[in-house]
Amino acid sequence: MESNIRTTVFVLAMTAVLFGMNWYFGKQNKQNTPPQTEIVSDEIKERTANLYDFSLVRLYRDTDGKEFATLALKGQNSFITTTWTSELPKELFAMDENGSLQRISLNQSTKDLACYGTGKIAALKLDSPGEVQILEFIDSNQNGEVYVGDYNSGLISFPGKAPKNEAIVLASYQGNYLPMGTYRDGKFTSFENTQGVRDILSLKTSGANNNLVNSETLYVLENAYQQIVFSNVGGAISEINLPFKTDKDEKSIVLPIGVDREIEKQAPQDAQFPSQPAWLAGGQQLQPKLGGYYPLLRRGLLTPDGKPLVNVPPRYYALNVVGEDTNIAKMSYSLKTLGHDFIEFEASSQGHKITKRYSFSKDAPYCLDMDLQIDGDTRGLWITAGVPDVEIISNRPAPALKYRATIADKTSVQQLKLPKQAVSYSSIMPDWICNSNGYFGVILDPLKEKPSGFQASIVPGTIDPTRLTVIDRQYDVYPASKYPGYEMMLPASSNAKYRIYAGPFEKSLLAAVDKTFSKDGYNPDYAAAWSFHGWFAFISEPFSKLLFVVMEFFHFITGSWGFSIILLTLALRLMLFPLNAWSIRSTMRMQQLQPKVQEIQARMKKDPKKAQLEMMQLYKQHKVNPFTGGCLPILIQMPFLIGMFDLLKSAFALRGATFIPGWIDNLTAPDVVFSWSKPIPFIGTSFHILPIILGVVMFFNQKMMMKRKLKQGEELDEKGKQAKTMGQMMAIVFTILFYNFPSGLNIYWLSSMIFGMAQQWLMMKKQPPEAPIATIETPKKRIKKRRQ
Repeated sequence: MESNIRTTVFVLAMTAVLFGMNWYFGKQNKQNTPPQTEIVSDEIKERTANLYDFSLVRLYRDTDGKEFATLALKGQNSFITTTWTSELPKELFAMDENGSLQRISLNQSTKDLACYGTGKIAALKLDSPGEVQILEFIDSNQNGEVYVGDYNSGLISFPGKAPKNEAIVLASYQGNYLPMGTYRDGKFTSFENTQGVRDILSLKTSGANNNLVNSETLYVLENAYQQIVFSNVGGAISEINLPFKTDKDEKSIVLPIGVDREIEKQAPQDAQFPSQPAWLAGGQQLQPKLGGYYPLLRRGLLTPDGKPLVNVPPRYYALNVVGEDTNIAKMSYSLKTLGHDFIEFEASSQGHKITKRYSFSKDAPYCLDMDLQIDGDTRGLWITAGVPDVEIISNRPAPALKYRATIADKTSVQQLKLPKQAVSYSSIMPDWICNSNGYFGVILDPLKEKPSGFQASIVPGTIDPTRLTVIDRQYDVYPASKYPGYEMMLPASSNAKYRIYAGPFEKSLLAAVDKTFSKDGYNPDYAAAWSFHGWFAFISEPFSKLLFVVMEFFHFITGSWGFSIILLTLALRLMLFPLNAWSIRSTMRMQQLQPKVQEIQARMKKDPKKAQLEMMQLYKQHKVNPFTGGCLPILIQMPFLIGMFDLLKSAFALRGATFIPGWIDNLTAPDVVFSWSKPIPFIGTSFHILPIILGVVMFFNQKMMMKRKLKQGEELDEKGKQAKTMGQMMAIVFTILFYNFPSGLNIYWLSSMIFGMAQQWLMMKKQPPEAPIATIETPKKRIKKRRQ
């Protein structure tokens, strides 16, 4: 029983040690991270309006102008401000054109807005995504503060800082800034239905420039691996849809999962591919069809009648040319040629002539080539890699940003820390950059020359939302704000060629692509984009890769990934059988010695040190090592156990793999017995039985151990009761811990528990009858015996 307690304490200690190692290596990686330059200061300063651009006046509480009240925006005989205090003054004083203070009365107020004066407000309404200015009035700062934001369908995101207090949202109209509404606690409230507002002017931001389009035309290139949708806005890629594997065409390796089926059921308008009608070669138009594809990029959201609900801003399209001037990303491109496997665009604006030619790679799957020609100054221009949609791995998103660099003929692939704002890596010349969601991703590889640096930035989920937001939308199960995207960009050059891999991050597939493009000793090493996810991946990755090779062998034999996990678990148990047997025998010997240990403890209550010495003498005499009873075997098994966990969370082959149809349909997601609509805290919207079975097995395993430890009719002592309680608690804890884990992990742990119980039962059955324990001959007893 003491062995169980020691083992539990050791496991907790090892967990703490591994956390410490993870923290240490994480700190080391952070120290080795390439130099970063925050680009927010320059870009955001240029986009942010100056306070002098607004018609601001100070309002006072007294006629002498000594007691400042707040700032306000001045209109025609009107003054608007935020509700800076709970009790708004009925009257305030504002300075007129002659420099004297005039009395103004409170005309209208809401929770966020206060209107003084006799006039009404002229307000603005944006009908399309655009840039807005947010003006915050702070009591301690009589000048206020301005923030820049991006508006899209009633939502505002901030590339930099966001206001902490109530603020007024404004947009540019004919050289002036007009108010749109208020911003408070992360929510935008329009002036559209507010009393005291005189006019609502509708404005489409794209109509302000003749070089920008008022409507979008889509084109499609499609093969057995990809459906790529191009837009004339930016001449860029708005969608990359990967077809599901079918019986007729087995080239694709992408399988549908529960998320695809739920979206198709709950929001069929967001499961159409392509999302809007698109033109094919030969003048035919491809109409959207329901299902059949996985959307690699975020595509925006539609209303039930198919109209845009949230549009993706073109700057987030893949392979778009963007710059500090936001209009560059929205340039209108003309179609030059469209074939079955190639398309070419051209645009001229603001001193730039840009030509893009895309074509499918004939040599490798999931690959596209782009030739880019820019006539004009390319400084400040960038090529985007697109924003992948979310993949849930082990109940959480797993985005990863990577790059490969070659320094002194040595290549290395590094993973970036997820940025919280726009970051520039100006000192690195990457071979390629990679933006993935864990299972899928985009690799952007410049083929002609290495670029000087790259950028990475966060994309607010409210501006470019994930498709998950439509699942059980009424309960806000996947709020857009909690699932941001990430963007990577390379600096553009005047004459460039890019290879784009956009597809599954599956080991053998990436290795095949590498083999295709390897020549003259050069290997693009796209396979390095495949990675393991987990806190201890730096420890477990070698073990994970070894175990995956074994699991692939079992899959070759059985054709089932579920059975492969079980057989791999059995193989792992057999490999560690001698070590586990050693541990079990040591534990049994410890159990045999327990009566004698209890006798020593009772006899020497007042002298614990002497009791400890006599117990060590007892262990030595019977050749028992307390450490080998639980600690050493667990220490040796830890890398394999953690490696197995990371393997089952990271192997693409398990995504969508069915084990028991109707119950375990995806080994990378929890099993589902039945489901419902309204989410229950922690449990969610579906019932998982595997973790409950696991808890029951752990409970009976503990019962079996207790039964073996006790003689018939003997009662548990205090330590035995503690061990029993701990075993029952562990069964409950593991049930809760594993409840939302992937079914593959539950199958592994359940199999491991069952095989472990079988090994214990066999060894206990073969154990010879307990021999009487000899009395320890202490030095005093030996002297006494000689005298006799």
